[in-house]
Amino acid sequence: MQLADEELSAIDLDDVRATLDAAVDALSAVSSADNERDTLREDYTARIAGMLKAIAAVERNRDRRAETAALIEALSGMSGVQLVACYRQTSARFRDCFPTSFGLLQTRPSSATGNDHTPMPTKP
Repeated sequence: MQLADEELSAIDLDDVRATLDAAVDALSAVSSADNERDTLREDYTARIAGMLKAIAAVERNRDRRAETAALIEALSGMSGVQLVACYRQTSARFRDCFPTSFGLLQTRPSSATGNDHTPMPTKP
């Protein structure tokens, strides 16, 4: 089957160019979003792995170390939702293991009024 010239519709090259320009812009935006996502994944993975290693060092439980190593290996295969959930769980465990690093332990008790700056008694 052959197509005759009169059976082809006219091609609007300006319209084609505009469509291609829009496609290039969309692909650029997707590429930028992919780069940002990859950066965030790498950061979350590194933070979780660091916290897990610190927790394992403090707990000194050999069984737990193998579990920790397996979890660190599994991080790269997790979905974004799983990675965020893992981060939340791990950071809670980390805070439990290292409470002073988050200011959870006070070095001196506060008074009943909530004023930590009780004046020293003076001599008469």
